[in-house]
Amino acid sequence: MTSIKISNQLSTTSTTVSNAFIDHYMPPANGEFVKVYLYLIRMAACGQAPTIADMADALTNTESDILRALKYWQKQHLLVLHCNSFNEPEFIELLPIETEAGSSASASSTLSVVTCKEEEEKLPADVVPMPPAKPNYSMSMLSQVFETTDLEHLPYEAEVLLGKPIVQSDLATLFYIHDQLGFSPDLISYLIEYCVDKGKKSFRYMEKVALNWHENRITTTGQAKQYCESHSDLMATVKRCLGLSTLGEEARRLTSIWSEQYHFEQELIEEACNRAYKRTGGDGALNYADAILKNWHQKNIVNLEQLTKEDERYRASYQQETRRKEAGSGQNAKKPANAFHDFVQGEEIDYDALLPKEAQFVSFKKEN
Repeated sequence: MTSIKISNQLSTTSTTVSNAFIDHYMPPANGEFVKVYLYLIRMAACGQAPTIADMADALTNTESDILRALKYWQKQHLLVLHCNSFNEPEFIELLPIETEAGSSASASSTLSVVTCKEEEEKLPADVVPMPPAKPNYSMSMLSQVFETTDLEHLPYEAEVLLGKPIVQSDLATLFYIHDQLGFSPDLISYLIEYCVDKGKKSFRYMEKVALNWHENRITTTGQAKQYCESHSDLMATVKRCLGLSTLGEEARRLTSIWSEQYHFEQELIEEACNRAYKRTGGDGALNYADAILKNWHQKNIVNLEQLTKEDERYRASYQQETRRKEAGSGQNAKKPANAFHDFVQGEEIDYDALLPKEAQFVSFKKEN
């Protein structure tokens, strides 16, 4: 994964936190988001360039949590998140913090915000607003809500499914999902069942799933079931084709990109994974598959029919180039007439020639 450079317009002699940040930006923010911002200014102060995975590991979080936090602070105008041509973060610019309403510590805070393509294309009409941090609900308020509204069945249902009593923080999570994310009681019931079926019984995990559904505009139980079924089938296919026992966070992230950003059909993703596994034997197959699919995305290949035509074009080009080299070196007569014919008719196309250098390096390491 690419390391992300961080430029800092704040002091670099020590890791300092602005009073304005503590007074105005920290109180309404999610605590996990605050951790990410503090980690960023620490990394910037010492000149390090962590990856999203590094941040997730350091803060005991998922990569999706890190990206969610970065987008939140960008909306607060505390940083600028720059993305590469594949819509992946590659540069984070920390901005001066406003000291008072309407003023800032430096004129450079007026820098225009460069967002990732997904946000840039969807703003403003289709954007899903980032939900606010979970409020500090009082126990008296929670008790009243769960005793007098159509949410009253949820605490009992959760205790039965989870096999344990729930406490105030659990009730707060349930109400937050309804109050701030807009989930209906039926959708929350399905959410609980879904998490329990996956063997995940923590409310922290449940909240993360709810945030993911919210970002994907899931508002009904039917939409949630369809989303989970499609992702479950695709994930199982990727896991099988790449020879993986489980799909880690990075594999799930890439699979989502292939499906949701590149809009590839499952059969095309399956083909790329099969080719990657065949080429690498499983060692580095995930990154190799990602490189293949990036290449196809750049060439606007969206289905197997287009891929077949591209393969034929590549074979013809390779054959022509090989014959040209053989004719130039005088070796044409020394080789059997069907040597290249046997090569191009099989599956052994040199996909390294189509891929970026980093993907070729994966194959090189495997062969050596």
